[in-house]
Amino acid sequence: MPKKLVGIPERCIGCHSCEQACAFANFGVANISKARIKVHSTINGELRHHIDVCSHPKEEVELIENVPKNAVSINREENKIDIDEEKYPQAAAFLKECPPDALFFHDEVPYPLVCKLKLACVRWCPTGALKVEEVEQ
Repeated sequence: MPKKLVGIPERCIGCHSCEQACAFANFGVANISKARIKVHSTINGELRHHIDVCSHPKEEVELIENVPKNAVSINREENKIDIDEEKYPQAAAFLKECPPDALFFHDEVPYPLVCKLKLACVRWCPTGALKVEEVEQ
C-alpha cells in the first residue's frame, strides 16, 4: 500500500530539524532551502507551526523529477499547481495532488522538489511531529 508523510503541527516546535535532515538526506548539504519539507511559524496571539510536505512513492517522484521546473508554476489566485498536462500527463496527475504550498523549487535544482519518503525528517524530529500513513488507492 502506498504511503505518505503527514505533519502533526501541534507537536512541532519549529526547530527545523526535519528540514536539515531532509536536505542532507537528499543533497548531502545542511541547507534548508533544499529541503522537500518546510516548517512555517506564525504568531497571531500565540506561536503556531505549519508543516508543508507533499510525498509520493519513489516511482511517482522519478516522473516528477523529469519535469523541468520552468514547466510548473503555482497559481496563487486559484491555489493550484499549473503544469502542461499534455506534455507531462502522469507527473501532472501526481503534482495536482500536492497542496501548492508543499511544492518547492531551488535555483540549483532543475526540477520541482517533492518528498521522496527517505524519512530522515521523521527520524530527526525530536517531538514526533511527522508520521507516515498508508494511503488507500
